[in-house]
Amino acid sequence: MKISIRNLGPVENAEIALRPLTIFVGPSNAGKTWTANAIANLLGLFGYGWLEYLNAFKEQKTSENYPVIETIIEELSRKGNSQVDLLTFAERYGEMYFDGIARLAQDWLPTVIGAPVTNFKQTQLQVTVDYTSEKWDKLAELKVKDQVGGVLRALKETGNTTLYFYTEGEASNLHPTIIREFVARNIFAALHRCLYAFVWPFPTERSGFFPQLEQVGQLLRGLPGYGSTMQSYADLTENLKRTMVNFPITIYQGWMTTALLTGTRVQREQQARQEPEINEYLRLAEILEHDLLGGKVDFSTPEPSIERRIHFSIPGGALGINAASSAVKELAPLVFYLRYLATEGDLVVIDEPEMNLHPEAQVRLVEFLGMMVNAGINVMATTHSPYVVDHLANLIAGARHPRPAEAAEHFFLKREAALLSQAQVAVYLFEKGTAHSILDEQGDIDWGTFGRVSDRISQIYFDVLDVVGAVE
Repeated sequence: MKISIRNLGPVENAEIALRPLTIFVGPSNAGKTWTANAIANLLGLFGYGWLEYLNAFKEQKTSENYPVIETIIEELSRKGNSQVDLLTFAERYGEMYFDGIARLAQDWLPTVIGAPVTNFKQTQLQVTVDYTSEKWDKLAELKVKDQVGGVLRALKETGNTTLYFYTEGEASNLHPTIIREFVARNIFAALHRCLYAFVWPFPTERSGFFPQLEQVGQLLRGLPGYGSTMQSYADLTENLKRTMVNFPITIYQGWMTTALLTGTRVQREQQARQEPEINEYLRLAEILEHDLLGGKVDFSTPEPSIERRIHFSIPGGALGINAASSAVKELAPLVFYLRYLATEGDLVVIDEPEMNLHPEAQVRLVEFLGMMVNAGINVMATTHSPYVVDHLANLIAGARHPRPAEAAEHFFLKREAALLSQAQVAVYLFEKGTAHSILDEQGDIDWGTFGRVSDRISQIYFDVLDVVGAVE
């Protein structure tokens, strides 16, 4: 898949081809984070682009025309049932649909970027969908079971690409807008899930949310009508949204709060029995704790509670999360994501994963991201770290080794599952109003940004040393 970008803040012109691991590098204020957030909300199910487009379609304010959807709506109202072959729909309308979201970018970007005063009127996004047979195979794997008010129902079993719509009761009593939104939501959601199951943002402000999490109980108790259950979670989410700076932070705080209020190991282990890949995500959470954090991150109670807190346990005792190191605060959210929420096919968007990490921890994290990718989780990250980029080239070289397991012994985590093929990786350098790939055919990464700084530092040293030598 390729995303074309025009006039997005400092990015005047760029084309981004996404891979399972996509890295954005370059100087500050070059557009890396803006681009990552724009792409995530353009492609992600429940991203702001999806929400804006679905609302516009429901109100019949989009320029795209889907005769198939209009037929389904008419048949549901007239005879109470209809169906659509998702594969046929995707092949005919998939690219048009995502382009439709892109055309509305000028409306949803201010919220996504968190820059309501910025002029996005000249911004243009365009999507080129290169769906492979493997991507489309996911349509058959999807399972859909949805309903509205016990009247409208949507059903799709695994093993085929037909999505059925039917009514139970009198559908004529439903407002036409409700039917329209229900049909479109289920069809469009299937297209998104073929690309990424869900999109999970990790903004640079991620560690600053922990003090707020510590106050969740107090906030819940202060809500009108709060009882002994989690019935006021929706109210809590709305309260949080009113304090947010931009949409990625809103989503991040929302899923972190969800993990705190509802996450249990028992439920996740039950899920793992039905979805074996979940076991790998649970294992990755433990590896992250052991090999990068040197301790365990967990909740103070096994079951959800308004008194629940986050603890970081180390040999000799436990700390409240707010007393833990900044490195723990940066990586703890990734532990919770893997332990309670990760799904195969997700897209994780991490802004500056190296924040507050020692250089060795940074390269260990690069290897860990490789393990996530090989476990079926897509990653998009922005970075300023030479350790991250240089070690990424090592992972690619290791995968080309005739004996990858032997090559893995040279790495920090010593795990073959961290090695990545070149086809799995994309690296883009943002500078001078554009972004271009800097990963060559040999797997080398040439990013002059840091090289030029290193060269100048060395030159300053020798220039000063020459003067000092001459004086002495």
